[in-house]
Amino acid sequence: MELPPLKSKLWQQAKAYIKLPEDGSQTAVEVPEDWADRSEPWLLLKRKAECAVRFKHPEPGTSFLYDDWMKG
Repeated sequence: MELPPLKSKLWQQAKAYIKLPEDGSQTAVEVPEDWADRSEPWLLLKRKAECAVRFKHPEPGTSFLYDDWMKG
């Protein structure tokens, strides 16, 4: 499978995504100059996605009653 050119919109979006601040930070992430030339630029994207995706569990007492939570 052939990848799109490095100046394509897809690569620009990928770089913008990698630059997003990490969880709990306001500072943009430094992206290496050669990030797209590396053998596996997808690893940077995968790592970022794993750090960014969080599941927010409901809290007893706000989303449902504590007694309901205790019952399961």
